[in-house]
Amino acid sequence: MIAMLAKLIPFRDYVYAAIAAAVLIWYNVHVTELEHHYAADKVAAVVSADAAATKKANDAADKVIAADRASYTASLQKAQEAFDANSKATAAANAADIARLRDITASYQHANALLSGALTASATGKPGAGSTESLGTVPAELGAELAGALRTTNDQLQLCYAERDSLTGK
Repeated sequence: MIAMLAKLIPFRDYVYAAIAAAVLIWYNVHVTELEHHYAADKVAAVVSADAAATKKANDAADKVIAADRASYTASLQKAQEAFDANSKATAAANAADIARLRDITASYQHANALLSGALTASATGKPGAGSTESLGTVPAELGAELAGALRTTNDQLQLCYAERDSLTGK
């Protein structure tokens, strides 16, 4: 009966099926491990290449930034030196202009005094259309303050233009 039962159950087929299943499992496990190993190697290679490229790009950017900073500093220093020289020149010109303005004001005041004396002696004494008394005089100090304010404003404007030009590379 056992012999008959052994002939009815195909043990040999089961053994062959188990061997085939074991081979498939072994193959899949080892191939998956190899794939993971190769993938890890590729990822490591990509990460190291990315790190090297990033370092190279950062170094190049740092060099460009340093060159731009040096260029800007040199341009700004030139602009500041030009501003200082221009300020000194315009201050000297302003002083000369103020001296001339004071001289002109003094001469106008003297001429106005002479004209007003002549007009009052020959006319009724009321200022009329031809009289210079109604014009008044601008004090030299006010003119000097206006000239100084204009000079300072112009110097600051020129400095702003110079700084802008040094930043834009003009």
